[in-house]
Amino acid sequence: MDATPSLRTLMKHETKKPTPLSEESLNTILKGLALLGRHYRRQLDELETQTYFQGLRDIEPRRLERAFTRALETLKRMPLIADLRELANERSTEALMAPPTGKYCERCQPDGYILEDAGPIPNAPEGHRYKKARRCPCQAVKG
Repeated sequence: MDATPSLRTLMKHETKKPTPLSEESLNTILKGLALLGRHYRRQLDELETQTYFQGLRDIEPRRLERAFTRALETLKRMPLIADLRELANERSTEALMAPPTGKYCERCQPDGYILEDAGPIPNAPEGHRYKKARRCPCQAVKG
């Protein structure tokens, strides 16, 4: 007998039920959709609202709030789920401009790497040399 399950067995198999949304996530999405609907003059029906819930269920509430705010500030049309997901994963300008965290010496500031001479470049004018980056000794893992 064949060890693979029959089509009838596969059809009876239950799929895993999705985890319910937290109260905070639910409220964040409802509030955000209400703001977007009002701003873009869109009346979302029940199916559209459920689709947004499904598509945004795995994003934490604070990131969702940021996505809804950024959508209001930057988009010219009602955002799709993909737009909101992209905005939720967008890094803020402050985060991009912030100096890296960690302890660095004067030689390896700001990233923990130093450049070392790796020898002359063949067939290059005098004084042109290869450089290689390596982790600074001050960054060695102490364990």
